[in-house]
Amino acid sequence: MLRTLIFEAARPDRPFLVISMEKQRFDSPLGRHCEPLLVAEFDLDQEVPHPPLTVRLGFIANRFEGQPLSASVDGIRYELGQLARMRFVEGNQCRNLIHSNGVIISSTLFKILTHSHNLELRVGTRAFPLNIEHGRALRALAERI
Repeated sequence: MLRTLIFEAARPDRPFLVISMEKQRFDSPLGRHCEPLLVAEFDLDQEVPHPPLTVRLGFIANRFEGQPLSASVDGIRYELGQLARMRFVEGNQCRNLIHSNGVIISSTLFKILTHSHNLELRVGTRAFPLNIEHGRALRALAERI
């Protein structure tokens, strides 16, 4: 049975409904069991329904703040921006110890990323190839845009 990959959350600091994907683990030798986790979300205005213009994409991981994030999409490279501390609704059991870092990208670019056959995120020089589960979660989120 496929678990639910997308959920909705209200945030007290925002007048919008947040649509978020379930955090996704990487098989990585980076250390702690709590990181890195891939996260993505966008705000949905329920009073004035329209597609969101931007998506927040990032990681639950202390070590990436200030580093450049890029994506290789079917061989084409996209510079997504510098990772900055950002709060996502999807956290983990280590929320008080580990910060979230992300970038804000256009929803159009997010859809390009999610509908690729081969997607790899790169933080600085460290590559994070996305697997089937990552792709499934990202595509499910993109379908809600």
